[in-house]
Amino acid sequence: WQTASSTYSDAKTQETGFLLRLAVGSALSGIVAAFLFRAGAVQIIAATPYLVAWGAAPVVVKWLSGGRETGFQAPLALEDETYLRGVARETWRYFDDFVGPQTNWLPPDNYQEALTVEIAQRTSPTNMGLWLLACVAAGDFGWITLDEVAARCLATLQTFDEMEKHEGHLLNWYNSLTLEPLRPRYVSTVDSGNLLGSLWTLARSIKEISRAPLFTNAALDGIRDTLGVLERTLAEDKTSFTLEISEIKRILDDPHEGPVAVIRALRSLEKPVSALSRSLSMRALPKTSSARSKSDLISAATDPRFSISPSSYWAAQLETQLDLWLQSINRYGRWAEILAEPGDEFWISLGGDAPELRARSLNAYSLTELGRADNEALREFLDRRNRDGVPGEVRELAQKISDEWGRARWLAGEMLAQCEAVNDRARGLADGMKMNFLFDPERKLFSIGYSVEERRLDASYYDLLASECRLASFCSVARGDVPASHWLALGRRFGETSSGPALMSWSGTMFEYLMPLLFQRAFENSLLERAVKTAVAAQIAYGKRRGVPWGISEAAFSALDANHIYQYKAFGVPGLGLKRGLEDDLVVAPYASLMALMVDREASISNLKQLEALGLRGDYGFYESIDFTRERLEEDSIIAVAEGETARVGGRKAAEAQKGAIVRCFMVHHQGMALLAMQNVLLDFAVQRRFHSDVFVEAAQPLLFEKIPEAPPVLEDQSGENSRPARIEAAGAPVERSQSPDTPAPRAHLLGSERYGLMVTAAGAGYSRWRDFEITRWRSDTTRDNWGQWLYLRDLETNVSWSATHQPLKRAARRSGVSFKAEKAEFDRRDAEIETKLEVCVSPEDDAEVRRVTLINHSSRARKIEVTTFAELALAPHAADRAHPAFNKLFIQTA
Repeated sequence: WQTASSTYSDAKTQETGFLLRLAVGSALSGIVAAFLFRAGAVQIIAATPYLVAWGAAPVVVKWLSGGRETGFQAPLALEDETYLRGVARETWRYFDDFVGPQTNWLPPDNYQEALTVEIAQRTSPTNMGLWLLACVAAGDFGWITLDEVAARCLATLQTFDEMEKHEGHLLNWYNSLTLEPLRPRYVSTVDSGNLLGSLWTLARSIKEISRAPLFTNAALDGIRDTLGVLERTLAEDKTSFTLEISEIKRILDDPHEGPVAVIRALRSLEKPVSALSRSLSMRALPKTSSARSKSDLISAATDPRFSISPSSYWAAQLETQLDLWLQSINRYGRWAEILAEPGDEFWISLGGDAPELRARSLNAYSLTELGRADNEALREFLDRRNRDGVPGEVRELAQKISDEWGRARWLAGEMLAQCEAVNDRARGLADGMKMNFLFDPERKLFSIGYSVEERRLDASYYDLLASECRLASFCSVARGDVPASHWLALGRRFGETSSGPALMSWSGTMFEYLMPLLFQRAFENSLLERAVKTAVAAQIAYGKRRGVPWGISEAAFSALDANHIYQYKAFGVPGLGLKRGLEDDLVVAPYASLMALMVDREASISNLKQLEALGLRGDYGFYESIDFTRERLEEDSIIAVAEGETARVGGRKAAEAQKGAIVRCFMVHHQGMALLAMQNVLLDFAVQRRFHSDVFVEAAQPLLFEKIPEAPPVLEDQSGENSRPARIEAAGAPVERSQSPDTPAPRAHLLGSERYGLMVTAAGAGYSRWRDFEITRWRSDTTRDNWGQWLYLRDLETNVSWSATHQPLKRAARRSGVSFKAEKAEFDRRDAEIETKLEVCVSPEDDAEVRRVTLINHSSRARKIEVTTFAELALAPHAADRAHPAFNKLFIQTA
C-alpha cells in the first residue's frame, strides 16, 4: 500500500532519473560530434541527423510523456469578454439572492418566475458542491472579497455537520429549510462524485486564494462587471445618469499597478457610486415604504410584493460590492495607505535606501504573508524609526503604520484560521466519503446509487465512459477506493456523426460530455478531447439541421404538473445517444452553450447571442430552456393565456407558438455549471488547474491521456430518426379493439409496474392493487362486471348523465370504442355531442395509477359538464376483505 502523494512523488523522481540518464547520452552525442568535426571526417554529414536525434532525446521524451491540455487558438476579443463577464455576473446573482442564513447556507434547487412563482427549497450534493465553487468563482471575478468567500463556504460546511449522512455520504435530497432528508432516502453515485470533486477543488482553491495578492485589478474588474449590468438595465434611461457613470468609468479605466493604486481607485469610487445608488434608490420602492437601505432594495427585488426596477437593484448591488472592498481595505490595507501617502523625501531620515524599502514593503501581499508577518522590508523600515535624528513627525507616522500593520496582522490571522477551517472541513468530509460501497466488484462498475430505505444497491449501473458519472469514477480511482480496472471497464461505444466517429453516451446530452470537463482537463489528441469536440460539433450540426439554436441537454421543459411547475427530463441529440426517441423532443438549454465555451467559444458566443435575441436572457443570466417541441407549443400557449401571463410568459397565439416556449425558471446546478465554465474560459481554467493540483488527481492524471483508437468499431445509427415511434408501435405493439363492451365474457387488460398493478375490462370495471393490498374493492362477477372505479359526467343545463365507460350507467353511446395497448387502456365514446376519452395507465416511475379524461365539445354552444369520480376502497389483502368487508369499512375515512 502506498499513498497517492508518495506515488506521485516517486513518479516525478523516476521521470527525473530517466531524463538524467538520457542527458548523459546527449552529452556523449555532443562529444562524438565534436570529435568528428575536429577530425574533418567525411562521415560528419551522414552522422548529423542521428547525432541531432540523440542529443534531442531528453527534450522529445519530456514532450511525449506530458499530455497537453486542449486550448483555444486565440484570446477572447474584448467585446466577447465583456459580454461573458456580464452574463457571469447575472448568473452569480442567483446564489447571492437565494443562499443565506434563511436557507441554512444551502442553495435552493430552482426558482420559477412564471405561472407559479416558487423557490424550490430542496437541495442535493451536486447543488451544494457547485454553490461552494460558485463562491470561489465570485471571489476570483472580484464580486466578493476573500473574507466573504471564506465566511460563506464555512457556513455551508458547518451546516453539513447537522445533516443526516450514510457511510459519510450526504443523501440525495434535503429540505434546505429544515435539513430533513427527502424520502426515499438515497445515496446517488453521481451526486457524491460531483461533491467529492468539488470539495477537493475547494480545498485547493482556498489555499491558493489565501496566498494570492489581496488587492488586485480583479476588484476593479468586478465592479466594472456590475456597472455593465446596471448600464444594460438602464438602457435609454442611461443618459439621466451620464455624469456619475462617466466618473466611475474614468476611475476604472485608469491604469492601476500595485495594491496601493488599486486601494486608491477603490477609495475614489466611493463618492460617484454612492451618488448613483442614491439617485436610483429614490424611485425603487413604493412611496408608502420607509425602506431605503441597500439591503431593503436587494431583498425587495425577490419579493413579489414589490416591483423593483432592475436598475435600482443593480445600483444597490454596486454600492454593496464596493462597501465590501472598502471594509477589506480598512481591515488589511490601512497601513499601506498611510505608508504610501507621503513622498520619498519624507522618509529620507530613515536612510538612503528607505524609498527602496518602502517600495518593497508595498509590493503585492497576500493574506498568508500578512497573517504570518512575512514582510521583512517593512519590518526593517519600521525598526529604523527609533534611530537618533529621526524627526518626531516621521517617528509618529511610522508608529501609526506599525500599529495598523499589527492590527491587520491580527485580523489576517483570524481570517487565515477561517480559511484553514474551510480546508480542514472540506478535506474531512471528502475523506469520509468512501466510494467503494457504491461499487460492484464483480461488474467493475458503479451502481447508480444506494437505497438507504431498502439497504441495497440499485440494480442499474453506469457502464459508459461518456457519462455524468465520469468524475465520480475518476475521483474514486484516483483515491484508490476502486481499482483502475474500473476505468477500463467503462464502455467506449462509437457512433457515426457528421463530424466523424463519436464516443456515445446514453442520452446524448451536453451534460454527459461537458460536466466532468469543468474539473478534468482534456489533453490534446486524447480520447476524451476528441469526444467532447465531436459531441459539440454534432450538437451544432443537429441544431442547423432542425433550424433552431443548438445546445441540447437535460433540462426543465414546458410540460407542467397540476401545480403549474415545469417538468424535467434528459434531452439529447440522436446519433450521440444510445437511447431511442431522442428526436421526438426539441428542447434547447442555454447552459449547454455556456459549458461548450470550453470547447468552441466562438460558436458558443454566437449561439448565446441568438438565444438572447429569442428572449432567453433574464434576471439571473439565461433562462433554463426554450421548448421547440411542436406538440407542446399550442398547449403551453393556451395555459399561459389562461394564467394571465401573456406579457411575461409569452402566452403566444397558436400562430406565434412556432418561436418556441421559453421555460422561465433557473436550475441551481445549471447556474453553477454555467458559472464555472465561464470562470474556466475567462480566468485561465482556474477550476481545472486547482482540481489537477490535488495530489490524488496528479497521480491519476495519466488516465486522461488515453489515445483515440485508429479504427474504432462504429455502431449503426441508433437514433431511429427515420422511423417514427408511431410506425414502430403500429408494427410491433399488439392492440386489441372491441367495438362493444357487451361480450359473452369480460375482456380484461392487465397493467402494472414492480409493485403497483391494475386490471380493467372493456366495460370499465376492474381493480387496483399495491403489493398484496387491494386499493379498490372488487368481486369476480362475469355476468354483471360492475366492480371498479367510475367516472360520471352530467350536463348541468340538460341534466343528462353518462359515464366515461360502459359501466356503471350502461348508457348506449352514439359511438364507442375500447383499445388495449401495451402501456395503457383507452375508452372513447360520444354522448350528447360530447366526446369523452379516458386513458388508464400505471406510472413507470412511481407507485401510482394515472387516469386522464379528455372532453371535446362537438356542439356549437358552450357546455358546462360536471365530472364526478367514485371508487369503493378496500385497502386490505383480497382474502381479508372478502372475509370481513364490513369490518374493513369501519377503519376507512376519506376527506
